[in-house]
Amino acid sequence: MRHRVSGRKFGREKAHRDLMLKNLVVSLLDHGRINTTVAKAKEIRGLTERVITYGKKGTLHHRRLAFRVLQNKTLLKRSLMKSHLAIQIEKVATQEFLKMDTAVAIARQWLLSSL
Repeated sequence: MRHRVSGRKFGREKAHRDLMLKNLVVSLLDHGRINTTVAKAKEIRGLTERVITYGKKGTLHHRRLAFRVLQNKTLLKRSLMKSHLAIQIEKVATQEFLKMDTAVAIARQWLLSSL
């Protein structure tokens, strides 16, 4: 019985399976979309999320961890820059939203006090 055994084998040996999954992640990050089976897509989901998280953290250690999966310097730089820029944009948008929210609250308070 296969109770609580994680991962799929895909009829391949471990080394072949690991390289196949890494290649799928590289293709996904490079092209943005891939055609594959549902089982393979579900299997690379965790690995892809992990690489994206490494990019968000952006430290030297996390860049090296991401390189272990990607094995491509240009793709590594591009994907890490996208992740890092997305975080910066999110921070700025959140700050602008908070400023806007504060301005709306002040205007609302001013309107209520003038009535």
